[in-house]
Amino acid sequence: MEHSPIYLTYEDRWINSGAIYLRAEQIIPKLACSRPVYSRPISALSNTTNSIIIIIKPKLVLVNSLFNRTIKKLQRGNNKIILDVVDNIDSIEPIDNNPIVRRIKQHQSHSIVKNIDSAIFCSEKARQRFQHIFKRPQECVTLYHHWDERLRLAPPAQQDKIRIGYFGIDWKAYSYGHIPGIDFFSLTKPSDLPSIEFSKYNVHYIIKPDTFRCRYEPLTKIATAAAVGAVVISTKEQSEELLGPDYPYYSDEITIPDILKVIDKVHNTFRKEEWKQAMSIMTSVKYNTSLDTIAARYSKYLARIER
Repeated sequence: MEHSPIYLTYEDRWINSGAIYLRAEQIIPKLACSRPVYSRPISALSNTTNSIIIIIKPKLVLVNSLFNRTIKKLQRGNNKIILDVVDNIDSIEPIDNNPIVRRIKQHQSHSIVKNIDSAIFCSEKARQRFQHIFKRPQECVTLYHHWDERLRLAPPAQQDKIRIGYFGIDWKAYSYGHIPGIDFFSLTKPSDLPSIEFSKYNVHYIIKPDTFRCRYEPLTKIATAAAVGAVVISTKEQSEELLGPDYPYYSDEITIPDILKVIDKVHNTFRKEEWKQAMSIMTSVKYNTSLDTIAARYSKYLARIER
């Protein structure tokens, strides 16, 4: 395997998704590797051998699906298979309201995952929860989702007064559209990003519903806010991994009254000590989740698994 390529691959249907754009197209030029690294749809790799294949945003539920049959063929070709899970945590641990259906799906998924070498997770919480399922759990790693490089073109967040916004998919926000004092914007694909005027908002609301899938979501919204010079309103449970225990704008609980208390606190402490503390923490997050930082960590990870 010494001179074979590394492929960052994905199901053909994800070719225009944000995850592929960030986790493949943006990151590949920044990687420092001894092997060539390419981005290809998985349909183009069916005859690949002796390579490292990193599958981005996998969907592993139907054992006999074409996608999973392709994975098995790649395994027979002496390829090392790694999943870059991103936000598809339910591929590893499927969820369903029907407990019988859920157990069947989990059995199917685990039967696939246990034969896959390892995984890249977007949070430590997810890695610690799920790495044991993989063939080589000691090779699993956390590589945070970096903020989109296109945000370098955005002006910094305006600091004349508090403006709070949510930018993302509706169901990923707790009480989407129903919290006074927050402007909500539906953001579903990469092409939406330039149309959103991030610079008007110096506070990003990022509290998610307390559901299984949301508990293990990537921490991308924190990175995005940091990239444009904004602070966030979140909970310690959801964001302490990046923000630390002393971040000042955590909501105690995921309830409207608690969130409104934090909104009041943000307004009352604007430009004061707690605001400055939050801005300092976000500056560190911006560095720690930049493309250059994540690409450097990715390169070290690839060097380790090449051995």
